[in-house]
Formats: sequence, structure tokens, C-alpha cells
Amino acid sequence: LNKRTATKRSTPIAYAVFSCMADVSLRNALIPLHYAEKDANGEITVSFKYVDGSEGEFTVTAKHLPFLQLVERHAATRNPLPKERSLGGIGRRSNATKPPFLLPLGTKSMTYQWQEGEVPISASMLSYCGI
Repeated sequence: LNKRTATKRSTPIAYAVFSCMADVSLRNALIPLHYAEKDANGEITVSFKYVDGSEGEFTVTAKHLPFLQLVERHAATRNPLPKERSLGGIGRRSNATKPPFLLPLGTKSMTYQWQEGEVPISASMLSYCGI
């Protein structure tokens, strides 16, 4: 796979994995993710915010933490977190124009989310993955 193809397939594949791990909608979910400490059962609770300001969370086995962090790092390369900068004492302002989606579709810095009722993975992509 070349880099462009791998990048294009990464979000749909990550969506499929998340769908198996968590029973929560990740449409319009934003980074950063927040990770709780591992509990006595070896699980962590992952919390996040949606574009509308509401909050979501899911619980997964702690062994999945590296995968979650990888997806989060990839998302940050597609549409970085807003950076705050000082404007000479006038306040702070962000230089980001698009929300930093956890599962971004589209080109770098021009990301978007799938429509309500749709999923960002096709039958052919699932077949390609052997599913």
C-alpha cells in the first residue's frame, strides 16, 4: 500500500475496530481522548467530547490503550488540535478551522464526518479486511 491509500483506509478500519470495542456513537467525537487509570478488572474508561459539547465514554481492556493512542495520534495529523496563541493581552485565539475529529474523513485540514444513519466503512472495505 502506498501512503495515500493507507491514510484513506485508516479511518474506516479504525471505525470497524471501535465498533467492536465500544457500544457508543463516535460520529462527531473529538480528540483529545481522556483515559482513566486501569481498574481492578484491567479496564480503562475513555471519555471524550462531541462537537455539540456533550460528553461520551466507553470502557475497554487496558491492553487496547496503545491502539487508542495510535488512532488519536493519526487523527491529530489529519486535523490538529487547536493551538492557543496570545494576542498581545487581548485574549486567546485558535488557529484551527475544523473540529479535531477522532475519526476524520476527507483531506488533511479539511476533515468532515459521515452523515447520520451512515457508517464510514463499505462492504468492499470489510471484504478487503477479510470480514
